Amino acid sequence: MPPTSNRKASFSNYGSPLDVWALGVNVRSAWIGSNSAVNTISGTSMATPQVAGILAVVIGNKGNSSPAALSSALKSNAQAVVTGAPSGTTNLKARVW
Repeated sequence: MPPTSNRKASFSNYGSPLDVWALGVNVRSAWIGSNSAVNTISGTSMATPQVAGILAVVIGNKGNSSPAALSSALKSNAQAVVTGAPSGTTNLKARVW
């Protein structure tokens, strides 16, 4: 799957505890070995920092807010584009707003 895919990955968590999705398949990331090393990997460990990065950009652009306000805004500004999510699971994909 390309990193821009909106399809649920086989290893993704799902269900009612999930608030938003983030890319976790074929994500290019910094890697060990040198200051310029990169690697393309997949996993929930790739999606989690993406959400943190989205919120860092938002805080940088709009100023700090409470965790509750950021969580609410993250969900209300997400896009309903994820396919393949089981019933009872959101289809909202996190994005910068």
